[in-house]
Amino acid sequence: MSDIIAKSIIEFHTKNDGYQFPNQGYNFGVFFLEIANIPMTSEPQFVHSGNDMSGSMSDPCADGRTKMQHLHLTLENIINLFSKNADSANITLEITGFDDKMENVLSPTKIMNDYKQVEQIITKIKQTLRPRNCTNIQIALKHAEEKMALQKDKKKNFLFMTDGNITKGSDNIELLSASLPTDSRNYFIGFGADHDFRLLQNLASSTNSGSYYYVDRIENAGLVFGEIMHSILYTALNKVVITTTNGEIYDFIRNEWTTSIIVPYLCGEANKQYHVRSATPDTFEINYSAEEVLTGNIGMWMETPLPGLESLESDDGTICSVDLRKYMYRQRTLELLAEAATMCRNKQATTSNKMDLQTLMCDFRKELEEYSKEYSDQSDIDYMKQLCDDLYICEKTIHTDKALLYTVARQMAQGSGGSYNITQVENQYYEEDCNDETYIISPLALNRTYTSSTQERIMRECSTQEEEE
Repeated sequence: MSDIIAKSIIEFHTKNDGYQFPNQGYNFGVFFLEIANIPMTSEPQFVHSGNDMSGSMSDPCADGRTKMQHLHLTLENIINLFSKNADSANITLEITGFDDKMENVLSPTKIMNDYKQVEQIITKIKQTLRPRNCTNIQIALKHAEEKMALQKDKKKNFLFMTDGNITKGSDNIELLSASLPTDSRNYFIGFGADHDFRLLQNLASSTNSGSYYYVDRIENAGLVFGEIMHSILYTALNKVVITTTNGEIYDFIRNEWTTSIIVPYLCGEANKQYHVRSATPDTFEINYSAEEVLTGNIGMWMETPLPGLESLESDDGTICSVDLRKYMYRQRTLELLAEAATMCRNKQATTSNKMDLQTLMCDFRKELEEYSKEYSDQSDIDYMKQLCDDLYICEKTIHTDKALLYTVARQMAQGSGGSYNITQVENQYYEEDCNDETYIISPLALNRTYTSSTQERIMRECSTQEEEE
């Protein structure tokens, strides 16, 4: 096993009592994959930050600051992060703004450990990124594509932020997708519930390395950008391909069981759980390969399941079976979220259809809540709480016009093991639905179940909130 892999095992559920895997003929299992703690990458990176500077960025937030002031603070924190780590990282940064025309804020500049350089960049950001006119996303994407094509021999990262809807230029998704950089990681960040989430979701899914983030509270923008910065600075493996033999692995994005999935990248200290199933667990096998960032080598690994009966209890010598029930609950939660997302996209779905699914999710959530009482360990309790929140948020919003926004945001965070969770949702119910007004969503935006210590530190650094002059 390579040093880059800290843990790589397969376990199948063998406990006979309690919730059973509903897929008849298959045994449920989990492929646990953990990546080692790695140093910050020193490979040359190019980061292009495209930022909405339309008039709506002057809207005030709950803390009294405007959206634009929060963007200024977040960009300042990112630049300070790059500068502080300039001896390890190799970052070239470009910043642009857009409304109905493009504004150059910072030409491609290698970030140094130089406070004067940082001060100059921050001053330029505050002077140039100011709310103005309408929103033309087409020119912003095309401009980024042209600028990034000029960068050679660097890993490319495109960060695109908007808070609104297209008011000028093309809104054709195919045309806009064709304008995206194709040889980069593309991150799409939507500020507030009024942005065009369908557009950003489609743009993110149009490339293999696209990601969509919804910032429900602008005050938490730094957490989202921090998660992105961590993925840029601490990538351990690229182009991870996981293939199964005598069984299948779950693709949460497509909501299907398949024999192979592709994970664009994995970061240092990542702790992933991939759900698998097999009719013959004893013959099940996983092979996976990836490019190791630190060495540039292509690594290849193979795993077979651990024995189903693992250890002896210390008190009476009873054999302990493998209990993966909480992961089976996660599997069913992901399936329900995927079904809800599909229904939200279906213009033919009726109110009755939505109410039936809402009732199904509500009943299942209550089953999870009851099962959670069996846990005493706080990490297990938190794990189950996240699943319940996923379902409740989907239940609560399924009849609203932003149901897809909330459902996909929770689905992507849960399925990918993301660190940031939305916690703010519209208080809208259908008058006959099965709402549960006694339920309280966890207010914690940071999901510690999937967040490593290094990742949390980066997210906190990007979230530092200081008073603007």
